[in-house]
Amino acid sequence: MAGCFRSKPPSFEQAAVPQRCRGVEAPFQLVASTLIQPADVACSERYSSLLECAGKTWLLRRVEMRSGNQNSVNSDTWQTVLRTKRLRGSEDGFTPSHVTLPNTLNMSHNAAFLCDDGKIVAWGGRRKAAFPRKPYEERGIYRAVGTPMGSTIQWSRPQLVLDGSRSSGCTELRAAVGMTCEFDGKLSVTRHDSRVLLFARANLGRCGGHRAVQVTSSADGVLGWTRWRTLQFDGVSEEDSVYFAASIRGMR
Repeated sequence: MAGCFRSKPPSFEQAAVPQRCRGVEAPFQLVASTLIQPADVACSERYSSLLECAGKTWLLRRVEMRSGNQNSVNSDTWQTVLRTKRLRGSEDGFTPSHVTLPNTLNMSHNAAFLCDDGKIVAWGGRRKAAFPRKPYEERGIYRAVGTPMGSTIQWSRPQLVLDGSRSSGCTELRAAVGMTCEFDGKLSVTRHDSRVLLFARANLGRCGGHRAVQVTSSADGVLGWTRWRTLQFDGVSEEDSVYFAASIRGMR
């Protein structure tokens, strides 16, 4: 059982420069209108978030931290890279990537982003149980507020807002995870009726699989969260897996 839980992730002082990813380059090599230069994309990049905020277009994606060889084994340690859309009248597409949200607290594993009054707000992080010989804990979902500074983001100190306790009503049925909800898989966030709605994965299968979506809400995205509730979608059964939800404000 203890082998199912991960120890403290290694410390990375500086991100490795992404190596060229042939799997990304091949599909786009003949497309002149590509918005992101394929040579700038790391093989492990995924989970895109596209925001319009403070007069700019921001593209945030998670990337796995690997030392040197991009084909090395998974480290399960993540950071968020940022690209901004170039100004109108200049070259089309997005700027080269740079790290914006570091691997501290591993928020980037599942981070979701929201533009709120000119600030970029991030929620991210997992809850990982601790064992005596592996005392490191990922303590839950944190919130950090980012202030746009040119084409960069200055983040506030992260604040723990959801700890994955079963008393919160969250759903986690995997036997190997323990007594708390892990919140693995991408989060999604939006505002609706003056409330912050946060969507997370609900694991319904004891041995994995059977993924669903659960949601909680708060007036300020910090305190007073409602009990989690699992969502049901027309035509989707418990045997299906909804890998993650993407919430879009204004869709009906």
